[in-house]
Amino acid sequence: MYAGFNGIIYFNSQTFINKRIVQTNLDKTLLGKHVYKGATIFSIGAHEAAHLLERALIDLNQTIPDEFFAWQNNSVTKKTVKEAILKAVATKEGKGMSYNELIREIAPEGFLRVGEINAEAIADFYDKRRSVALLSRIIWRLMIRKTNVICIY
Repeated sequence: MYAGFNGIIYFNSQTFINKRIVQTNLDKTLLGKHVYKGATIFSIGAHEAAHLLERALIDLNQTIPDEFFAWQNNSVTKKTVKEAILKAVATKEGKGMSYNELIREIAPEGFLRVGEINAEAIADFYDKRRSVALLSRIIWRLMIRKTNVICIY
């Protein structure tokens, strides 16, 4: 499953026939490469939908001359993450935390490239809800506020 620049989420329908096949694919094929232990089909879907929110942020920003370059370069993601980190360390809960500490609360080390932080934060928000990481909560609020998306969960 992946989100395309064109705003479509692509997936192999044979992979998603039933829950057992999905879990087998997660465990054997993707685990350790693209998906970390504990990921669910729901969190993967939320992750890919978050990439489409990033695309919406690019579309809403009238100052971006090359939208495809912004998508490939993760410029909107970098800006959102920077803003979220500054907000996180300004909170009582995040005071004194480093960038890496905040990021590691979202996903295990090695699984987060800059272009994946927002998507993993949204997946974390949907997957954990009650024990969601500080940075995930802040990124969630920023993404929703900036895109004016109404979410029901």
